[in-house]
Amino acid sequence: MFRAAKWIWRPGSRTDWNDWVAFRCAFDLPKKPEIANLTVTADARYWAWINGEFVLEGPPRGYPDDWMVDLRDVGALLRAGANRLTILVHAPGVSTFQYIHSDAGLIAELEADGHLVAATDAKWECLPGALGLAKERRICCQMGWQEPPWSDRRPALFGDGAGWIPAVEVTDDRRLHPAHSSIAPPEPVPAAAVVSAATVRRPRTSWSFSLRRFLLPGYLDAAPQQIHGVVGIGFHVKHPGTILFEFPPPWFWVRPSGNLNGALLIEAESRHNPWQRGIALQGEVRPGRNFVAFDVSGHFHEWTLALTVDDVELELTGPVLVANTGDNPALKAELAAAESEQTWLGRPEVAVLPPDDPAIDASAPAGLTAYAEDAEPLGGAQAEDFALPDAEGRVILDLGRMTVGHWDFEAVSDAPTRLVLHGFEAYQEGKPDFPWEMSNTFEVDLPAGRSHVMSLLRRGARYVSVQGQRARVTGFKTLEATRRYGAPAEFRCGDPILDDVYQMSLLTLRLCSEDTFVDCPTYEQTHWVGDMRTEALVNYAVLGDVPLVRRCLQLGAQSLQKSAFVESHVPSGWHSIIPAWSFLWAVACWEHAIFTGDRDFLREILPSLASQLTAARAHIGDEGLFEIEAWNLSDWAPMDAPGRGVVTANQGWLALAARATHDAAAWLGETSLADEALSLWHGLKDPVSRRLWSSEKQAYVDCIDPESGSPSQTFSVQTQCLLFLAGLVPFERSDRIAQILRTGAEDEGFVQVGTPFFAFFLFEALEKLGETHRIIEIIKEKWGFMRNAGSTTCWELFPSYLPAGRWTRSYCHAWSCAPAYFLQRHALGLRQLNIGATEFVFTPGRAPFEECEGESATPHGMIRARWRRTPDGVEAEVEVPDGVTVETVTP
Repeated sequence: MFRAAKWIWRPGSRTDWNDWVAFRCAFDLPKKPEIANLTVTADARYWAWINGEFVLEGPPRGYPDDWMVDLRDVGALLRAGANRLTILVHAPGVSTFQYIHSDAGLIAELEADGHLVAATDAKWECLPGALGLAKERRICCQMGWQEPPWSDRRPALFGDGAGWIPAVEVTDDRRLHPAHSSIAPPEPVPAAAVVSAATVRRPRTSWSFSLRRFLLPGYLDAAPQQIHGVVGIGFHVKHPGTILFEFPPPWFWVRPSGNLNGALLIEAESRHNPWQRGIALQGEVRPGRNFVAFDVSGHFHEWTLALTVDDVELELTGPVLVANTGDNPALKAELAAAESEQTWLGRPEVAVLPPDDPAIDASAPAGLTAYAEDAEPLGGAQAEDFALPDAEGRVILDLGRMTVGHWDFEAVSDAPTRLVLHGFEAYQEGKPDFPWEMSNTFEVDLPAGRSHVMSLLRRGARYVSVQGQRARVTGFKTLEATRRYGAPAEFRCGDPILDDVYQMSLLTLRLCSEDTFVDCPTYEQTHWVGDMRTEALVNYAVLGDVPLVRRCLQLGAQSLQKSAFVESHVPSGWHSIIPAWSFLWAVACWEHAIFTGDRDFLREILPSLASQLTAARAHIGDEGLFEIEAWNLSDWAPMDAPGRGVVTANQGWLALAARATHDAAAWLGETSLADEALSLWHGLKDPVSRRLWSSEKQAYVDCIDPESGSPSQTFSVQTQCLLFLAGLVPFERSDRIAQILRTGAEDEGFVQVGTPFFAFFLFEALEKLGETHRIIEIIKEKWGFMRNAGSTTCWELFPSYLPAGRWTRSYCHAWSCAPAYFLQRHALGLRQLNIGATEFVFTPGRAPFEECEGESATPHGMIRARWRRTPDGVEAEVEVPDGVTVETVTP
């Protein structure tokens, strides 16, 4: 793949945290080339420029031993004479939900008209710390580090300034593969409107302390961990009075407690965003020096202590102290109750952090913006041009729809100043719903004069708050970066709600398509394997992008090198198992073959299907049921799904996987594996009926309580649905289960479907029951609510399951795209009949509309169909690509 290039890095460690290093190479060309290709990859992320013009970023996600390499035609950017290739590399040093930590490095070469003109080696130069001091501040537990505050980087990266030193060649033996992804050229999405413009009262104090380095020393993975520790902070205030420390909500977090000057802080009601369920601790400060100690012990996922104080400005007066107390409650209690740092100093368990330590952020941007309150209105602000005054001001821009990409704008300032941008997805009841558990922020240090600003990191947002002072901002836009797609399948039925919901589904899927499917563009950008099954089916129907699905399936299979079951999200530093997700991966493998007819890929993946089936058989307990200690998730609704033992939904998920494995193996002629899978499926039927059926409720219980061994008293629509889909419901019980699925049985206390994700499976069950009109009704009701709330994309949750009335977490989540798939099948009436997608049936006029038209993607091209009612019945037309037949069945 590389002719001469060597892996290179800066002198020193290849595993430092949050390391930003630039590399460059100058070369001459006798003439402008006709063809020029840049081949490049880096661990973990790179951005490349030629002659100061941005080329591309990458690489696609992958496992460290099997790394992806990008190839890009760059001929248009080269010129006769002197040229320069500059590549910025970011090495996280720790794992995320998209990346598994490994040694940093860069390898690249450039060919022009068949001649090698640049290849990484020791002759290249590097610039360590290319973006200045990088704080240890994560975006969220799922994603990586925040990029350092923007400043005018062009002189450092593209000029001839100081600091450049020779790079060093390093050893790296990972396997390299051509990248499978194709990211479209950036599409500018300009700000469409100003939602609000005002001066603001921001919190007087916003602090963030990264605790991971001290409380989990040497830990580099991304799984949640138990920690034991206390944080001590000395600060100065001018006046005595009451102080309220505000904290984010305890999601994958601790519920902090503390003492101020030795006196216990009292828990109080948070004054911040009502949906955030934050925590507040109240105490009394004295003039001058104070000392506060917070107990931060608990089950952490990101290990950051973030706090704000609205009304009191706290000045850090010395080092921040972090005590790793371990399982020593007496030590923890002594330090937490201390009146000053003197009790702490000199102890081996205590780390002493100077104020400039990268773990400390004394002006954390998330708190300064999310908790700022409007004061006086600002006049004259336009989406394309607005000014921030001498006093702190904020303009909230509406991009017109949900987006993901790089924020880009021009700014002019008379003097150096800082702007803080904060992206969020929605308003609820007129209030901005800033993201929870993450800092979707971008800090910009403007010099005097004019600047062009672009964020390096891709960020999701519908709305962007721009906060600061003494600056004019023009031309704000998102440079949207998603997977390269052709035109999607169209759909129109004349119902404005359903037509809009279909478009919402398309936009959601596109914004959640990168090098893999990702769950959401703002919160995580993570490839969750179970989500992928529903996303793949929607993708087949509206886009037909087979390579994207194939890459996702391959990444899932690769996780079996580390785990017995396909991991829940890949590649990731949290090696988590959700049985439902593992088994849905198996279902998706067979459905890939159904859509494509690709025997070769199925044969390649079949050993992984067999391996997982073997692992599942090893978890069949004495009573013939699948038992496992894992994250036994099926839906975010309040099902009874303990983390160990027999969970009824898992029996259904396993049976679906066993049937898919049987069908795949049988199609390939692998009769032994087919028989084994069929035996596993049949073997579940009697134990499920005997042990998990409640005669009193006439339904299946959610689980067997792992403590008492008794059947659960919780009954859910989800459990009934999965056993029905998996073929585990005997004939004599089928009418009762069908009744629960049709009605929801909410009046009988059944847990209702809580997410659009699980609604997909409910729709599959209703389809089997012939209740296609009910599917359309639910889409119109549930997704119509999202549309009527002003959303342009589909939500992660249905409202009613989050505390304090918050509608949802993510307002753009790819597991929620079901309407595009089911409207195509049951409103338009196009359904695939055979393996390979060469035979379809068209059933026009079955939906409650006067007319409908649309398309369905196939591996062979688009099918186009339309129908309308007439006094004589239903008129229908269909156009098919070569190699495809469609049978039309009119009412």
